[in-house]
Amino acid sequence: MRATTTLILGWSLNALAQSPCLTASYPFTNNANDVTGNGHDGTVVGAALAPDRFGNANSCYQFDGINDHIKLAGTWPGTNGTITAWINPETLSQFNPIFSRRDTTMNGNALELVVNSAGGQDDSRLYNGTDQRDCLGGSALYFTNSDPQIQPQVWTYVAMSADDAGIHLFINGSEVSTYGTANPGFWFDDMCPASINTYIGMYSRPINTERFIGRIDDVKVFNCALAPFQVDSLYQAEAFPPTCLLAHYNFDGNANDATGNGHDGTVLGATLAPDRFGNANSCYQFDGINDYIDVSGDWITGASTNGTITAWVHIDDLDDYRPIFWHTCGNCGGDALGLSIDCAACQDVGRLWSVFDDRACGGHLYFNITNNPMPAGVWAHVALVKDDAEVRLYVNCVEMAHYTEAWVDPGLWFGDLCGNAPYTTTIGRAGPEYFKGRIDDLRIYNCALDEAELLALCDMTTAAPVARTETHLGIYPNPTTGSVTITGLPASASTAPWLLVDGTGRTWPLVKGTGFGTHTIELGAYPAGLYLIRVGEVRMTVVKE
Repeated sequence: MRATTTLILGWSLNALAQSPCLTASYPFTNNANDVTGNGHDGTVVGAALAPDRFGNANSCYQFDGINDHIKLAGTWPGTNGTITAWINPETLSQFNPIFSRRDTTMNGNALELVVNSAGGQDDSRLYNGTDQRDCLGGSALYFTNSDPQIQPQVWTYVAMSADDAGIHLFINGSEVSTYGTANPGFWFDDMCPASINTYIGMYSRPINTERFIGRIDDVKVFNCALAPFQVDSLYQAEAFPPTCLLAHYNFDGNANDATGNGHDGTVLGATLAPDRFGNANSCYQFDGINDYIDVSGDWITGASTNGTITAWVHIDDLDDYRPIFWHTCGNCGGDALGLSIDCAACQDVGRLWSVFDDRACGGHLYFNITNNPMPAGVWAHVALVKDDAEVRLYVNCVEMAHYTEAWVDPGLWFGDLCGNAPYTTTIGRAGPEYFKGRIDDLRIYNCALDEAELLALCDMTTAAPVARTETHLGIYPNPTTGSVTITGLPASASTAPWLLVDGTGRTWPLVKGTGFGTHTIELGAYPAGLYLIRVGEVRMTVVKE
């Protein structure tokens, strides 16, 4: 008997947004280290660890507004970029710098994300700093948000992005201000080659120094400009408590559990390989013969009866059973929880399946996907979600199958498994069967993610490619009252999933045509609103009137 569960899902948000342009990430869990591994670790001066926005102890930093700050190491490249952070200012009666990169000359060449009281008239103003790329004093890029959305002693999500068209400010996922000129962008590579310091919670120049008063958490720096819907997706994903993330394997150089919950893996044969973005040593390759990762340990204590598994997989072939994650007890009649791909005698290659409800040491759940959504040789995102009503399987964030039964609680999770017998937990292996291909960004949650949370993960994994791809596309009429025509689609659209996503994150599959390059989609049956059309990694927005 096999017990397994398969799903697909995209990019995570909790502590690490997996993106090729993520330069630095500071979850501030017990320290100020940059968890991307890019070497931008922070040196804490005075700031104290404090509870974060979810009440988790030692998970953000408190700044006193007098002499506290964090100085960041490393080099900071890029001509476009994005900075995001969660802030809780104690007061808005002073200048509150969140992130700054500033030279030490009198002119004060700088890139900053700041909350500026400006004499108390517009207490919530965000501000970008000065553009002195000519190194001769330059001109100020200064713009404000006059709607006071930032309040003292309230957690708020802020972001700033710079692209070739302008600089954009965001509050709680919504764009609130834009600045543009003939050459409006300003990022790290535009700064004068002087002595430059990079800080969180402070900016400093010869004539004055300002410091943040309050708490700062989850600072992220990207060297690409995130699109507005991507900023909103990141906000939505980070706004819910991340405490249900039980284990996260980003496989950046090792098989450690990035959550700090202690589910570190022991690698047995599998080798580091390029991930889906081409980054070296950022996923694991399994040979299908004897490679796997052992993550055995205590998965039962405090376990929920609901949960989610997500992963990115690149299968070399579908000639056999391909286990992704497996948690099993060999002494309980095959009692197991797993996520696998099974060719089922190769009749329906690429099927995802979820089986084995042995909470009473008997019986099983089995269902499959017969439309072959997972071809070999390409990256796919899989996810399994179990809640009190059903078990659902997703491929690239599209629900492919669900299972319900007459039980009040039909699903199966760690807290349902029978007895206290010893369990074996593995990645890439289920008994005598092994995964063949690459696995990346595997996550196990102790709660059932909803569709909006799954979609946010999928969107964020492709942050950089999205911006580049959209510039070659056409979509008209936009707005529309019925159909829209899309031009410039790549050849990969012929095999990619097509999705329509509304503002709440709800998704519908779209019927794709056979002629690519140009295609017409009918939206007349959908309610008015802003929609995202997804064709593989291509993203387009359209307004339905």
